[in-house]
Amino acid sequence: MSERPKIPRKSLTLENLIQMSFWEMSFFYSEVIEAKTYEDFLHDIVHPMEVLEELNGEDVMDERKKTHTDPPHPTAVFDGMYVACAYALQAKKAVDRAERELAWSYLADARFWCGTLVAARSVKTVAPSLIVQSRKLNGAKGGFKNGGNKKMALVKAEAHRLAIEMKPPLNGWKSKHHAATTIKSKVIDFSKSIDSEMSAERAVKTITEWLSAMPNRAQLFPS
Repeated sequence: MSERPKIPRKSLTLENLIQMSFWEMSFFYSEVIEAKTYEDFLHDIVHPMEVLEELNGEDVMDERKKTHTDPPHPTAVFDGMYVACAYALQAKKAVDRAERELAWSYLADARFWCGTLVAARSVKTVAPSLIVQSRKLNGAKGGFKNGGNKKMALVKAEAHRLAIEMKPPLNGWKSKHHAATTIKSKVIDFSKSIDSEMSAERAVKTITEWLSAMPNRAQLFPS
């Protein structure tokens, strides 16, 4: 597929983060279905969803859950991608309406689901239970949109993504604290890039608490 552009941290604006999310989804799409390009991803996935008048990430999540079987149907591999795409499109549409705070909220959810795709690349499926667990952990309605600082919710989603992406390939993480210590600097840099700087002194403790809330924490951390 087309090579993904590298976006400098200092350029991580709301609009660029939305675009980065689409690139990450398309990368996953091309790994599952070989020879698919970014343009194919837009044609096959984004454009059909974009024209829907009522597009809601929560509704997409519920619809994907209805198709779950045991063993999982082959299309279950795309569950996280569809949910991430819906939230990213909601963020894009909110930007178009000049509702930037709402866009940050949707983007936080999109970034979380993009993070699940990193894990899915290795197992070629997003566990059906992940969607159910995520709903329980993040609230029955709104996911990361519940709570105060919308940008800090986005930092939390980025920490989740990094914990999956940076997991040591051989022995994995020794603990949540080990992961938090390792990804700390990247999480802090990310928070600075979106003007939501987190406390460096409390960073490891905060990140550890965030990792404790990950739906797939049992598979990532022994303790």
